[in-house]
Amino acid sequence: MEPQQLNVAMTGRLCNLDSAAILLRCDEILEAMYGNSHAAKTARTPGSKSIGDARRIIRRLGLDASCISRSAKGDLNLKASSAVSFSFFSNLVKHARKCCTPVDPRCSACPLVSFCSNGIRSCARRSTKPVAIDLCAGAGALSAGFRREGFQVALAVDKDKHAAQSFRVNNPGVPVLEADVRKIRPARILRLLGFERGQIAAVISGPPCQGFSAAGPRKPRAARNFLFRSIARIARGLNARLLIMENVTGLKRVNRVSFDDKIVAYFQKCGYVGEPIEVDASKYGVPQRRKRLIFICTQREYRTHHFRLRPSKLANKLTVAQALKGLPRPRAGHGKNGKQDPSRMLHNHRAMLHSAEVIQKIKRIKPGAGPISYRRLPLGLAGTLIAGHRAMPVQCQTRSDS
Repeated sequence: MEPQQLNVAMTGRLCNLDSAAILLRCDEILEAMYGNSHAAKTARTPGSKSIGDARRIIRRLGLDASCISRSAKGDLNLKASSAVSFSFFSNLVKHARKCCTPVDPRCSACPLVSFCSNGIRSCARRSTKPVAIDLCAGAGALSAGFRREGFQVALAVDKDKHAAQSFRVNNPGVPVLEADVRKIRPARILRLLGFERGQIAAVISGPPCQGFSAAGPRKPRAARNFLFRSIARIARGLNARLLIMENVTGLKRVNRVSFDDKIVAYFQKCGYVGEPIEVDASKYGVPQRRKRLIFICTQREYRTHHFRLRPSKLANKLTVAQALKGLPRPRAGHGKNGKQDPSRMLHNHRAMLHSAEVIQKIKRIKPGAGPISYRRLPLGLAGTLIAGHRAMPVQCQTRSDS
């Protein structure tokens, strides 16, 4: 197998990504950062500096930089099999000059660090903060909370490509492994980051909830219901002092099986003591009735029985109407992205394209009411919303329909 067909060092073996897959992921990430470059056509005759900049990134990713070259006439040559397009090349050049510089590259601000072994170790060395790793990380909500409280998140793991890509874009400088936590050995994590046992303070995780959720199949024997075992095994292997796991309250009872007791017992077997705390997200600034269990466990020499979560300082719970207030009104069938104000980016704000008949039907539905096919958001606290491609349309109350 050619050297460029595997990612650098252990990242490729852990993620099982070949060179084409890595390049495609990098293309997606840079497009999210810099857009689909309009300069792509003019980039067909780049200078030697631009080619050198792009090739520098490719080499740092541990791939074959010969996929980018220049002909005798000065035209840009891209190997058809390399997954490098003219737009991708243009974004590589931008990123090389902004972040992946020849000297003192800004690895901690680089969303491509997942694929760069030198970058991974550089980011791990840069901080004296307590270190956490995030397993079944999703888009990174747990990581965001831990960073806010002073932790450095040194690594994230999620087997889903889309979740991993979202995490990379939103958390530059944090490497993400696209891997099944059941197949990861703690020794490989330590070797990848350049750490010793005991240097990772916390293992945090929000494993899949479908097997426990009221909206899911709730099959007690489903394999994903037992991912907590792999999470605890990794924490024990790393000798982490803290083990945090979040999931839905439905795991208390799944067809007569008490998973909360199973989880507590298994965590104790791995050397972690603690109890689940039930949290209502509406007390923490979320306009939704959303209850979760958070297992807060430590090694036996620590004590957590005095631990309490501090509720939000808001005098009243945030409502749906307050959270959505001020959103610009998109045209039907179109989305709206960009800055709503200097401090707030707006993403995924889209309006469905309905017929006039359906619009009149929706107008007659009161907030919080309606059939499941046209459920309308309440103005107060929302219930759980179904996400994904099978989700029902949820309509928002607007000034014009009230």
